[in-house]
Formats: sequence, structure tokens, C-alpha cells
Amino acid sequence: MARITASRGDGPAKCLGDLPNVSGFAPIVPLMKSFPKNAKWKIEKWRSRCAWCVKRIPATRKKLSIPVALREEARREIRPGTVEPMLLYQAGKAVPMMPVEDDSQARNEGKHAFFQLCSQKCAKALQSALRKEMAA
Repeated sequence: MARITASRGDGPAKCLGDLPNVSGFAPIVPLMKSFPKNAKWKIEKWRSRCAWCVKRIPATRKKLSIPVALREEARREIRPGTVEPMLLYQAGKAVPMMPVEDDSQARNEGKHAFFQLCSQKCAKALQSALRKEMAA
């Protein structure tokens, strides 16, 4: 099970709940080759924004994250320090996924990327969308 975690800024994360195992769920990265890599997916924009509602998250506000493990073919397509769009066809949207650094604690725990969120409401909405996508 993937865990939803929360942290304030760079502080420690607190577990908020479970997400079904998404290790078999890979982003549609190969299909994204034709997707324009414009400013929409630059790390500078998404470092302080919610992946689901796109609202800016103030530095003083608690940020939530959903770390995920990815299939091998997806891991080859992503690079730490970037933002990669993950298409959620069932939800009709693409959400920004941030690959973790190679030497991070998350990587040591087998996680390869995460989604940053602003609230429990957005975390639950993304969690639901991921479940629907995996069931499709």
C-alpha cells in the first residue's frame, strides 16, 4: 500500500492513509513524447502547487503527498528534479508527478515519485482517480 503523508515545508511527513498498491500502475510516459514540454510542466511552477486542484500552496501551510512506486519501464522515462505529467484518462486530466531524488529516504523505501497536494479533499480525489484508473 502507498501511504498518503503530510508535512509542513521541509519538515517530517506524517502518514494520513493508504492508497492501493500502485507499483503496477505506470504513468503513460511513452505516450507523452508527443505532449508538449512547455512551461505547464516546469518544476518551478509545480514546486508550490497542488497536483489535483492546481492552487498555490503557501509555504506556511501543510502539504500532503502521495508517494508511489513505478514499474521499471516508467522509471527509465523519468528524471529527479523534473515534473512529469501522468494522464488519468478516467478523470479526464493530467496531474504532475515529481520523481524523487536517487539518494532520498523515499527512494530507499522503494518509492520513485510523489504527488503533492494541498488538502485531504484533493488527496482523496486523486486517490479515487488513481483507483479508477487502475480498475479500468
